[in-house]
Amino acid sequence: MELKQIRKRLLAAARRAGSDFDNEELDFALQSMLRDMELTDEYSLEDTTAVAVTANNPELSLTTLNATWADQFRPEKVSRCEISYTDQGAWATSTSYLKGIDLVSNDDKFWVATSDHTSSSSNAPTADGSVWKRVLTKRGPRIDLVDYDTIARQLGDGVGVPLRSGFVLADNDPAISPSQPTTLGFQTQDKAYIWPVPDVAYKVLFTIKSEVAMWTAGTEATVEISVPEKILIPALNTGGVYYLDRDRNDSQQLKRDFDILKEKIQGALYVNRGVGFKDESAYVDGNDPTVNRRSFDTGYGNCR
Repeated sequence: MELKQIRKRLLAAARRAGSDFDNEELDFALQSMLRDMELTDEYSLEDTTAVAVTANNPELSLTTLNATWADQFRPEKVSRCEISYTDQGAWATSTSYLKGIDLVSNDDKFWVATSDHTSSSSNAPTADGSVWKRVLTKRGPRIDLVDYDTIARQLGDGVGVPLRSGFVLADNDPAISPSQPTTLGFQTQDKAYIWPVPDVAYKVLFTIKSEVAMWTAGTEATVEISVPEKILIPALNTGGVYYLDRDRNDSQQLKRDFDILKEKIQGALYVNRGVGFKDESAYVDGNDPTVNRRSFDTGYGNCR
C-alpha cells in the first residue's frame, strides 16, 4: 500500500481532523508500528549466506553475517536455522562428493552424500545406502535455536560450567560422538555454538527477518509498504492509533489489541523468536577467583 493512503487510513482510524497531525507525526507513528511488526511480517524473510563450520569444532563465527546484514542479523531476528546443501546438479560419474554437504539430482529425485567418495556407475544414487540418502527438498534439516545455556551444558564439564578458554574437541574427548548438528545457541552476536559437535564441515543457513521499508518521516516521496492490507489495516486501527496518540483514553486497550494481532500472525507463521544469548563472562568458573559472580541479561530473552 502507498504511504499517502496509509496516512489517510491512520487519520481516519484516529478519528481526528487531518490538520491535527502533520505527515511527520503520522510517519513516526507508522515507523514505530512497523518496527514492532517486523518479527511477524511473513513477507520479509531472507536467507543469509551459508556459513561453514569446522569438523570437530562446535564454534561458529558470525562476523561475516553481521558485516553483510548490518543491524539485521540479530538473534531475535533469526526465524529459522538449517543445514545447507551444496547443489551439484545432476549426478555424474568420476566426481568427488562430500558427506552431508553435496546434493545431486538423479531419476527426478534429490540425494545427499552420506560419505566422501568419488562416484562411479556402481554407486549411483538409486536407493538409500552407505553412499547416498534420498531427501525430499533441497533445503537441509532444521537446526533448533536454543538458549546458549543449553549448549554450554553440553560443552561444559558436566555441571553446567562451560570451558572458559576454548571448546571441546571431539578428537580428544571420547565421551563425545561427533555427528550432524541439531541445536544452536548464540553466545554473542558474533559467535554461536552448535551441538552435537560436527563430524564434517557442514554449512549452516540462517533465515532472517529483513527490515520493513523505512523512509524519512514527513517526506512526500513515493513509498510503497509491502505489508499486505489484511495485516496492515487492523494494525493501523490498533497499533497505529496507539503510537500516534498514546494519550487517548483507550490507548492501553489499543496496545493490547495490537499485541494480540501480532501473536495471531506469529502463531500462523510458526515464527521462532526470542532466542537468548549471553557472553561467556557471565558464567561462573568455580576454580577461577577472578571471575565476578553476577547474573547477566542481554535483553534478548531470559538469560539469567
